[in-house]
Amino acid sequence: MEKKFTVEEAQDKLYTALAEETSFKYLKSQKCLKKVVNNLVFEIDFFSSKWNKSYEIIDIEASFVLMYKKYGKNRVDNVIAEKNIRPKSGWYDISTENSWKTTYDELKKELDRVVDLCNKFETDFMSATEYLYNELFEDYNVRIDFLVDNLGISKVKEKIKKIYLDIPVEEREIYVKIGEELNHRLEIGDHTCLRMEGVKTWMINRNNWKYIMDNKLMENYIE
Repeated sequence: MEKKFTVEEAQDKLYTALAEETSFKYLKSQKCLKKVVNNLVFEIDFFSSKWNKSYEIIDIEASFVLMYKKYGKNRVDNVIAEKNIRPKSGWYDISTENSWKTTYDELKKELDRVVDLCNKFETDFMSATEYLYNELFEDYNVRIDFLVDNLGISKVKEKIKKIYLDIPVEEREIYVKIGEELNHRLEIGDHTCLRMEGVKTWMINRNNWKYIMDNKLMENYIE
């Protein structure tokens, strides 16, 4: 009979094995793997299904987050790249020995890419930043502010143009009208601004659309 695991056993076994493979530190209480490279924090976070039950079903998923300490301590401010790591089915199964091994192999492939990026940043920050931009921008949801700050606008202007054109014209026009007031009211904690006519989620939280609009990158530097 195929071996089955308890929830804790399966998870601890998997995260420990991946930590050994990647040389990242396993923080058991936080269910994550972490490595710090100068001002960069590489982190793999693991999440488990609320339906997990020992010896029956043990499902997990993961996410990769890259943080830049120069942008502060809060994730809302310092995340510069991220990716959800999950199979098409939605969850990785680690309830049995065979499913555990399959999940380990699949996660190892994803984490090999993270380790490769980490090694690049350890070797050459600027070269690694260019690699992040040229090879991983879409897949890792890379933030434009980090690229502009470190590579310069001229290096990333084509991507800025593409992102700008992805913003619906009507929403661009609305943001031009209300953006300054919206940001001021958010800064002072006046959350009634969320009910301003035309406000969209992207206008509130840090993201590439908002960064390009707030800094008028198209008008001031590219067009």
